[in-house]
Amino acid sequence: MKKVYLAIILICCFLVSCSKEESIVEDTNYHLSCSIDGVAMTFNVNSGAVELNDNGSWLLGFGGINADSANAATLAIGIYATQPGIKVPAGTYTDNGTSFQLMSTFSDVFNQVDYNAGQEMYNIAQDAGATIANHLQVQVTELNDKFIRGNFSGDYYESSEIEGSIKRITNGDFYLLIQQ
Repeated sequence: MKKVYLAIILICCFLVSCSKEESIVEDTNYHLSCSIDGVAMTFNVNSGAVELNDNGSWLLGFGGINADSANAATLAIGIYATQPGIKVPAGTYTDNGTSFQLMSTFSDVFNQVDYNAGQEMYNIAQDAGATIANHLQVQVTELNDKFIRGNFSGDYYESSEIEGSIKRITNGDFYLLIQQ
């Protein structure tokens, strides 16, 4: 009997998905890309996004890997709600926000160095009396239970050292599935 129900459910799903009135052409050009110091890079291996709720504290995170090898570079961005019970909505986020904190890491695995941007770097710069030329900014233009879309840019500092080497990330663009 369970097999019959399963077959009926599958047939119904197929018919609904084939219906002209209900069909939606889905854009499947999922990607995470940017320019790092002027060099175009994509992070499409194991890329994706996730919404996590840890005892009422919400995180919206996304990232990917640029190659399927041991020396691949990774890029990850997280937006944390600072108040419990508030989900991260679509909007513009900066490294000096108060309701939402922005954190990001670009890991150059081959050279074994991490470059960081976001709230932590903003705080380090403030404490050191230094200026960040290009603050990390993430704009989430679309967000639903299936995907996230937007853009980002900013300066990333080697090993979280404000006087360290900088990787300038520009033209960041993302359209990623939210993992369920």
